[in-house]
Amino acid sequence: MRVFIEFAWSVAEKVGRKYLWLNLDYEELSLDDVFKKILPSILGESLGVVIYRLIQERELLVIVNGVIGDLTIKLKDGDKILIQPLASGG
Repeated sequence: MRVFIEFAWSVAEKVGRKYLWLNLDYEELSLDDVFKKILPSILGESLGVVIYRLIQERELLVIVNGVIGDLTIKLKDGDKILIQPLASGG
């Protein structure tokens, strides 16, 4: 399974990249698996834990194939995931 992850705005700055491709040997995988187990091994444990916590606290949006999702979504080959902070300002 191949999944595309895009990091937007301040998330990209913290991660140090705008996107990455994950090539995964899983038949079934949820967003929770990606953010809890896989990303920390790629981005570093501390950054991975922070991103996971911010998603759980709904401070970061996770958008899968153009639809806001939650961590229970099951991924499919070719899915595109966008991670972005909530828009704010005044």
